[in-house]
Amino acid sequence: MAKIIAKVNDYEYIVKMSRDEINKLTGSYLSGYDSYKVETTINISKTFDYLAGIVANQEKITTHARNLRSMADMIESMPKPIEEPKEN
Repeated sequence: MAKIIAKVNDYEYIVKMSRDEINKLTGSYLSGYDSYKVETTINISKTFDYLAGIVANQEKITTHARNLRSMADMIESMPKPIEEPKEN
């Protein structure tokens, strides 16, 4: 759980977070990032905007995924134009 430990001004705070919380918040848990240096900059807005874009376009993404699956099925079911002879 993140904890606000100080207020810098009306728009900025100092937040205490665990490594796992940072990784989950930034999506870094997928890459197994395990260490952050003091004064490392983490652009949470970019990650949030990226994920919000996915959610906002979920219907389009689902439609595209369905189309790609259909195309893959069609490609896999195409007959081979040349059949090699079977070895006896």
